[in-house]
Amino acid sequence: FTAIGNPSYDYKGNPIIAVQYKSRRVDINGLSVTGFKKASHDVRVFGGPQKADDVTISNFNIENSAPIGIGIGGRVYSVKLMAGNLIHSNGNIGVYSPNTQTMIVGVHAYGYSKAADLAKNTNKQIPTRLKGGLVAGSTSGHALSDSSAVIAATGSCKTKGPANSVLASRAGSSTEGSRQAVIASNNSHTKGNGYARTILSSHNVTQTKSYTTAGGYNGLKWEISSKSGNITSAGQVRGGSSLSDYAEYFESANGHEIPTGTIVTLKGEKIMPAQSGDYLLGVVSNTAAVVLGEASFDWQGRYLRDRFGALINQKGLPIENPNYDPEKSNVYQSRAERKEWHVIGLVGQVMVRIDDTVSVGDSVKAKNGVATKGQSNWQVMNIETPYDSEMGYGIAKVFIR
Repeated sequence: FTAIGNPSYDYKGNPIIAVQYKSRRVDINGLSVTGFKKASHDVRVFGGPQKADDVTISNFNIENSAPIGIGIGGRVYSVKLMAGNLIHSNGNIGVYSPNTQTMIVGVHAYGYSKAADLAKNTNKQIPTRLKGGLVAGSTSGHALSDSSAVIAATGSCKTKGPANSVLASRAGSSTEGSRQAVIASNNSHTKGNGYARTILSSHNVTQTKSYTTAGGYNGLKWEISSKSGNITSAGQVRGGSSLSDYAEYFESANGHEIPTGTIVTLKGEKIMPAQSGDYLLGVVSNTAAVVLGEASFDWQGRYLRDRFGALINQKGLPIENPNYDPEKSNVYQSRAERKEWHVIGLVGQVMVRIDDTVSVGDSVKAKNGVATKGQSNWQVMNIETPYDSEMGYGIAKVFIR
């Protein structure tokens, strides 16, 4: 069907092609429209109480015509747009729909302010939208929920629940429950009616815990819980960098910043530069491989704890402190962002400020936060920067324990 319009004629806000008043099972194939510059739409599928539905528009070309190419009305949920082009020099919307139920495959729009306006969301290019379960790039498989997908998989993989996917996997990998994924795995499965479970890069693994990402080979070997933030591993945890000490966060007693390399001691729960005879807690460090106590995401008192510091749980979730103010969470700063909090190296190889008495192999004590020769368990491994009288210190690598 070809329709050629007069660009100057006033069509009084009407569409050129209308599908309306309870029309059903309408198939428009091979449509070509041009020149209807003053119409409201080139094609409009009317909605509302007397809506049309079950409409397929395929193999179409709309060029330099109405400001809206194809418009779909409210409550219309079964429209397919396939293999089409919408071209305009100054159009408004290529495809419009108040919902996201339209199936769109192989449709392109050029020269419109909005290629597509779907459910009040603007698309610069018309998206591909497919309804129903999807099996793609796979030699076999079953997407058993209409909001699930099996992609790039072999060996009859299955997605059995909503918002489920099996990606780049094989040997019958499968998902159950809601919001599940098995990725790059072999014969691996999420089981039961749980939520938000992911298996990654695994072989012969079954995952049953909700809100958890896990993996392994012939059984679980690691697990990350989104509920607790806990990371569990059956193997070693290794640091591949040259960072070399274990550290924790401590707050300065006077609220001021303490320079890197300063030896500190405790004053109650807080720290200050260590003096002669003080207990040597550690050193302000920039080389820690493991750092604890940052309170990275929330105020440290957000959840209630028992007298020994353990979280108090109810139905598996920590109980929130009634003093916690969620409105302040938007401006919360972790301890890493606050100058009064310091990473203190407690064990390992740490860079320490030294005076002119210190040599390799010496034990050291503290004087005004600087290492000086004396008896302790701390031993100098190497002089990294010789003492400089203008700086007032040198730098040594010291093993502390």
